[in-house]
Amino acid sequence: MENNSTAVETTSQTTWHSQLPADLTYEHNGKAIPVREAEAIKNMPDLGTLAKSYLDAQSEIGRRVRIPAKDAKPQEVASFMQRLGQAGFLPAVPDAPDKYEIEQPEYLPAGVTWNDEWVKQARDVFHRNNFTQEQVRAAIELHQQLVGSMASMHKASFESGMEALKKDWGSDFSANAELATRAGHFIFGKDKESQEFFDRTGINNDPRFLKIMAIVGKHLEGDDGFLAGRQSVPEPDDEANDIMRNPRNPKHDLWKRGDARTIEYIRELFAKKYPAAERA
Repeated sequence: MENNSTAVETTSQTTWHSQLPADLTYEHNGKAIPVREAEAIKNMPDLGTLAKSYLDAQSEIGRRVRIPAKDAKPQEVASFMQRLGQAGFLPAVPDAPDKYEIEQPEYLPAGVTWNDEWVKQARDVFHRNNFTQEQVRAAIELHQQLVGSMASMHKASFESGMEALKKDWGSDFSANAELATRAGHFIFGKDKESQEFFDRTGINNDPRFLKIMAIVGKHLEGDDGFLAGRQSVPEPDDEANDIMRNPRNPKHDLWKRGDARTIEYIRELFAKKYPAAERA
């Protein structure tokens, strides 16, 4: 009886393998191999065991994390990093850019301002490159150190440059500084945008810029528009000439239209400068 049972089992195994079509093949080393000749199939005693083995394999595959290829899309890479983070292999990447905790430092180096729009852009860059919260914190700390170091170097350079400029200009320092300021206003204007640029960059207080603007100012001293920007009190005839020659003078258009009051005002200015001529 035992021999008959063994023969039945052997016949059963052979039968289910043989029922697989001969043209059902899989590729192995570039060759088409009949599935029924595969070792994995031959080792299956029956269809039930094969089915269970298949389901176990599918479950195992579902638990695996697929490594993105070199040409994978950014979303696929981000998903991979998040899966690793969720599994505890790596610090988790926040779900969205606004999930990063970035706060304005209590102390900012002189000349450095906090810009919320730049912070928003930084969040997007961090998230696009799969930065963790710890990596973001380290990057911000490094940035603050670099900015602080650059600000200190700029301050030292500014102070040494200003001392050299004061020594170079000597007693003419105040006059040259005022000349440089007027030249800057004359060239760049006094509009809000220009002022914000100068305030943000601090270039209007840079010794090198002041020296250049002072040289430019000396070349502009013959320009009537430039003369109108002088901070000192103008001579009467200078003011009269400015009214008549400078289109930006508030009284210039009145003079051109022959306004009696403006003409009288100009006459009085000349009279102050040349009283003898007025009496004659």
